Amino acid sequence: MSNEPRLMTVLHGHGSNGGVAGSLAARIDPKRRFQHVTPNGPVGLGPASFAWFDGETASGLAQAAVGLADIVTSSVLVGWSQGGAAALATVAVAGAPPIDALVLVSGFLIDAPGVDYDLSVLRGIPVLVQHGRQDEVVPVFFAEDLAQSLIDAGALVDLKLYDDVGHLLASDADDDALSWLTELAER
Repeated sequence: MSNEPRLMTVLHGHGSNGGVAGSLAARIDPKRRFQHVTPNGPVGLGPASFAWFDGETASGLAQAAVGLADIVTSSVLVGWSQGGAAALATVAVAGAPPIDALVLVSGFLIDAPGVDYDLSVLRGIPVLVQHGRQDEVVPVFFAEDLAQSLIDAGALVDLKLYDDVGHLLASDADDDALSWLTELAER
């Protein structure tokens, strides 16, 4: 990566917000090798509670992707849970903005009518997929299937599964993401 400041856009999960995403960004990039961008999702669910899509999945994902396309260009994109789904809907489609790397924490691909992916646009892109084996919200097979689909498409995938972890990942995951991002920043 070049010496110019890089962006790290972190997308929160369903019912969360950019402040929580900012906390994740600070944990996985404490030396601030990247400039952190932590937007709120476009769907308001209540005080300080947002989503990237709700209701009609295909149109909601399309709306989120349009809003994210301008800010994720040439950045590291991190998506947690629904934020991971929104990240994939933004960058794993034909005509997607280019990114430098992708981190998916408890993320998943949406399988719904009208949602079409082109994972080949991620060919050669480093991708870290992290998931708890005890995830009660997004079962671990989603991460395994996603990682295999990305590998088949030519992405450079590092899959990390955590044995005694559910939907909220533990400090081991933060440490792994920190190491992965540090190595990426030093390339």
